Amino acid sequence: MTYRDRFEAVYDAYYPAIHQYAARRTDSPDDTADVISETFLTAWRRIGDVPEGERALLWLYGVARRVLANQKRGAARQAVLAERLRDELTVDRPGTPVDLEYVRTAFNDLSERDREVLASACWEELISEPVRQSRGMYGDRRPNPSAPGTQTAGDDAAPEKDGSADVVLESSWTDTKPSPPSTE
Repeated sequence: MTYRDRFEAVYDAYYPAIHQYAARRTDSPDDTADVISETFLTAWRRIGDVPEGERALLWLYGVARRVLANQKRGAARQAVLAERLRDELTVDRPGTPVDLEYVRTAFNDLSERDREVLASACWEELISEPVRQSRGMYGDRRPNPSAPGTQTAGDDAAPEKDGSADVVLESSWTDTKPSPPSTE
């Protein structure tokens, strides 16, 4: 008998019992499914350690009991972390000064993509290439001459740069992937 045959025999024989065991000890069908899958995954990985006959069911109950214990410990850790995070976010939540409400209004009027690029550049302090990469923007970096606010070679004055922004927001960025390098 192969390992696969042995596992299938154990699974077919004891799935209903493990399902009932897990369902009586969990609060949701998703948690029940997690316990069942982890239990049988352990059985698959350790099929050589699974005893023969009825002792296999006792072995599976032991595995399921440990899976449930891990699940409960994980839920407890998650609850503690969520509470700590809630406390931190309550204390550190930045306020919006009333006199800057026009900035929020203008920001919200931008397209979702432009808001994300601007937020990444300003709040996360990412500059041109990292912003583009984080947003999946690839392709030609040259500005589209027909896009509003872009200069062409015939323009006399260079744009003023005050050093406050290192990112160039172009409406000509595309979502296409870069072409492969030339082999020439």
